[in-house]
Amino acid sequence: MGLDSFETHFAIYPAGSSGYATHIDQFRQHRVQATPGARTLTSIIYLNDDWPADAGGALRLYLDEHAQTPSRNASHIDILPTAGRLVLFLSARFWHEVLPASLPRVSVTGWFKTR
Repeated sequence: MGLDSFETHFAIYPAGSSGYATHIDQFRQHRVQATPGARTLTSIIYLNDDWPADAGGALRLYLDEHAQTPSRNASHIDILPTAGRLVLFLSARFWHEVLPASLPRVSVTGWFKTR
């Protein structure tokens, strides 16, 4: 993969947050042409205590990596933000969003970058 650097982001979504819109983690100019510093591998670790399923806040990961933008009924998996859970996916291939949450949602997201 040629990874050589790491960018990180600590996030707290407050209770009642509306989530985070569907997006992909690689900037458009890096998707068009491979460039140094492109986000290649996304990592998310969740830091919440005892997350109940009915609190929402799941990471919705769309499985059709070739879609330009996924539709609401596209094939996906929902991953609850359970403490200590680590999620990894290719930054340029998987569209994802954060669903609304009724509790504060805490995570550290990182991006491994190419040289």
